[in-house]
Amino acid sequence: EGYCRTYHDKHDISIVCLRIGWVNREDSPFIREYDSVWCSNADISSAFHLALDATSTPRYDICYVASESQYRWVDLDNAKKVMGFVPESRAEDQRTSTSRRK
Repeated sequence: EGYCRTYHDKHDISIVCLRIGWVNREDSPFIREYDSVWCSNADISSAFHLALDATSTPRYDICYVASESQYRWVDLDNAKKVMGFVPESRAEDQRTSTSRRK
C-alpha cells in the first residue's frame, strides 16, 4: 500500500488496494471461526472487476473485501462507496454438512 501511494502521488497512477479476507479453492469457510474473514470466489472476482473499473478515474483508495457474515469485523462501507462492492455470498450459508467443524 505504501508503494502504491507513492506511485499515485508521484505519477498520478490510479490505484485501489484490496485488503482481501480468506479465499480458498473449496469456496467454503469450513469452520465458524473463519466466517469473519472468509471471501467467496464470486465475491473476490466481483471485487477485482469493480476495483479495475474504479481506477478509470484518478484515485488512491484502500478497501476491505470479505463476504457477508454475522461475525465479519471489517467495514465494507468504503468498498461500497468507492467501487460499489456489496457481497453476494454469506459465510453461514456456504458451510456444508460435509465441511470440517470445531
